[in-house]
Amino acid sequence: MQNLILAHTRSAVKNSVVAPLSNSALTVSSQRLVFIDAAVQDYADLAAGAIPGAEVIVLHPHEDGVTQISLALARTPVSSIHLVAHGSPGSLQLGNVQLSLDTLTQYQSQLQQWRSALSEPAELLIYGCRVADTAVGMAFIQALKGLLGVEVAASTTPVGNSALGGNWDLDVRTGDMTAALAFSREAIAPIPLFWKTKPPSLSMKISPMPAALRHLKVGRSMSLRAILKLTSGDSTTLATGALSVYRNPLPSMTVTHSRMMMSRRILRLNLPYLMPQIQKVFS
Repeated sequence: MQNLILAHTRSAVKNSVVAPLSNSALTVSSQRLVFIDAAVQDYADLAAGAIPGAEVIVLHPHEDGVTQISLALARTPVSSIHLVAHGSPGSLQLGNVQLSLDTLTQYQSQLQQWRSALSEPAELLIYGCRVADTAVGMAFIQALKGLLGVEVAASTTPVGNSALGGNWDLDVRTGDMTAALAFSREAIAPIPLFWKTKPPSLSMKISPMPAALRHLKVGRSMSLRAILKLTSGDSTTLATGALSVYRNPLPSMTVTHSRMMMSRRILRLNLPYLMPQIQKVFS
């Protein structure tokens, strides 16, 4: 899966934030189960944005994800399963294992247990980049349909933020399906910073020069995380169409950017810090 869409952030995952599977984790009335692999960036935000009535379980990244799903499905019958994880044609990363055409035989007994836990009719929705792409991808979802006895939806394209080239439209379906998207539109909508009436290139001078940049020389690097004073959250995403920092001889710096996109987490944590700087550009 492409870094831009659902970035792989191994360093962001901590054992303490991955919800364990416990006997009280699910209610007997659960009809929609949403499994989110903890390797997906901002998985906590996705979990918080699940639609009402959905039970969300975060898969531990260092354990067998197929087994984790099997344990959860043993607790209550469900009508739809939603899998959010990194993918590639014919393959899905679940915890520390891959579910693919090559491993379906290995997990056949567990997949049969999944089938026993599903009500009729039931559906499987896979939110993984390009899982249904190519002949291998199509064979994979057809095999899942046969093993589970459910209709399957998956994507031939990147899944995720539309501003970064992805989408949440599962364009391949093995049959008629009624299950809704597992997340609210608000939860998956990108939050771009843009100004329709302003020039596409913005420039601002920050003075005094941030301490981290005072001794910056050609060939050296800096941490935008440090400059933006990010002190909380497991991961951040900052993408720019063009970003340059010019160190003036004077004790200040000029930042020029033509396009900036921020994740919800950066916007939420740093809006009080960023907006005064942005407003200076237009003053």
